[in-house]
Amino acid sequence: MIKKIAFITILMVQSLWIFAQKPLDYQINKADIYLNGARVNSVSKISLEKGSHTLIITNITDAIVEKSLQAKISSGANIVSVNISRNYMDISSLTKKEQDLFDAQKKLITEKELSEIEKQTVQDEINLLNLLVRGKDGDDKKHTVTELRELTKFYADKINELKKESYRITQEITKIQEELIRINAQLVEERALKNKNYNQIEVTVEVTSAGSKTIELGYFVTRCGWQPSYDIKAEGKDKPVHIVYKASVWQNTGIDWKDCEITLMTNQPVQDQNRPVLSPVFVEFYTPSPQAREYETMADESVEAEKDLVQMYSNMVELSQQAKQSIPQNTVYHTDINITYQIGAKQSIAGNGKSQVLTLDNRQIDARFLYHAIPKLTEQVFLLAYIPKWSNLNLLNGTASIYLQDAFIGQIQIRENYTGEEYPLSFGVDNRITVKRNKKQDLSSESRIGSEKREKISYEFLLRNNLSTDIDIEILDQIPVSKNKNIKVMLEDKGEAEYTESIGLLKWTVPVRAGQSYNLGFTYELRYPKDNTITYSYY
Repeated sequence: MIKKIAFITILMVQSLWIFAQKPLDYQINKADIYLNGARVNSVSKISLEKGSHTLIITNITDAIVEKSLQAKISSGANIVSVNISRNYMDISSLTKKEQDLFDAQKKLITEKELSEIEKQTVQDEINLLNLLVRGKDGDDKKHTVTELRELTKFYADKINELKKESYRITQEITKIQEELIRINAQLVEERALKNKNYNQIEVTVEVTSAGSKTIELGYFVTRCGWQPSYDIKAEGKDKPVHIVYKASVWQNTGIDWKDCEITLMTNQPVQDQNRPVLSPVFVEFYTPSPQAREYETMADESVEAEKDLVQMYSNMVELSQQAKQSIPQNTVYHTDINITYQIGAKQSIAGNGKSQVLTLDNRQIDARFLYHAIPKLTEQVFLLAYIPKWSNLNLLNGTASIYLQDAFIGQIQIRENYTGEEYPLSFGVDNRITVKRNKKQDLSSESRIGSEKREKISYEFLLRNNLSTDIDIEILDQIPVSKNKNIKVMLEDKGEAEYTESIGLLKWTVPVRAGQSYNLGFTYELRYPKDNTITYSYY
């Protein structure tokens, strides 16, 4: 009797506690989206009487960073406590799509089971037929030739018919299994987002003045972010370059953000904010490995400008066409460590991970156009636009789509850590301009003088402008740079090039008239001990 009374008391207490809880709907109305992660703000409204209340907000994403949760309530009430818990019992009812998938799944399972029964029946017939034809053990009944012929024909026809039927049923079962796999996958996808949001937030409030109250929650979530991209367009060599800033925004929190104020941030709050600390550096003698790697060709990858250009060339992609976008009235804010893009219009971003492209800003830049070639690497001639004061554009790492006179040229990767004052943007290859690099055999030679070996190397370029207009073209080449005092490199003829000795860079900027050709070249000499072999290294 005592146990019964205690049990009833517990039930009454639980019932009162559940009754005291008030479920609360919420709407995410603002999201500050970082490159990885976002801080979201939600609003809920409820009418409350004086006293203590526990408010339950369900369907909170499991992407929430619990320690970031903050809550506030409008006047006339105080927040007592805020807690996050998980309620696995609160699973929403089936959607129509889920119910249709479950019905289809049930039907297919029934069809599969019936087909397997049918297949087993056919197999039993085959077993029985084999038993009848072969006879029982010890059966010494003799058959005439005619009986054997008729029996053989009957067996062959019947067994063929049964095996074909068994094969047909097997194929049906295979198709049913494949369809079941597809439906099961759809069910997993349909229920994944809904069933993983088991989090709920319990807000305990003390109301001093009854009436309508507004509860605001702010918290950081993962599994979301944005990626910058750009459209860079030029109408011609004598016209400004237009840069359109875009953002691919995505979130996979399982909660749709509907009619939400969006602000994009360029800093990253979840990164380790501890300052770097120097550690001691120790120096020792270097012991070379037994076998050094040798290279047949030379290249100086330490030349910053050349590295950037080669990277751009390697990223050129197949031509395609993309749709244009209008630019909303967005606001750009600059702080000491961050650039903020406040999107002018409210946005709805689905919580399923699909990205949405937003247009952020538009810049018009006066660029310096120049044809450019590195014949040592490729005979293609590129049209470059040198963008001045690049650091002032505040571009982030991202993909840029290049357009020339509304034609899609290709894509390049923008690098925010570029240190030059002018950023070289490639607007594609112009096949009407040709350049060839040839080794001049008559000026190239090898000789030995005493204990020294000398190699003289000479190259020439032949430029051809097949355009109807005059052009200026920039040519880059290089000679090796010695890292050993016993190897001497001497530039004998630079052919009117600008020469940067520290990196061995040769640069020509020459005018080529329409329909005309132009020749230039250079010669250098290597001197080193004749008993040694030299190698060329990439850096």
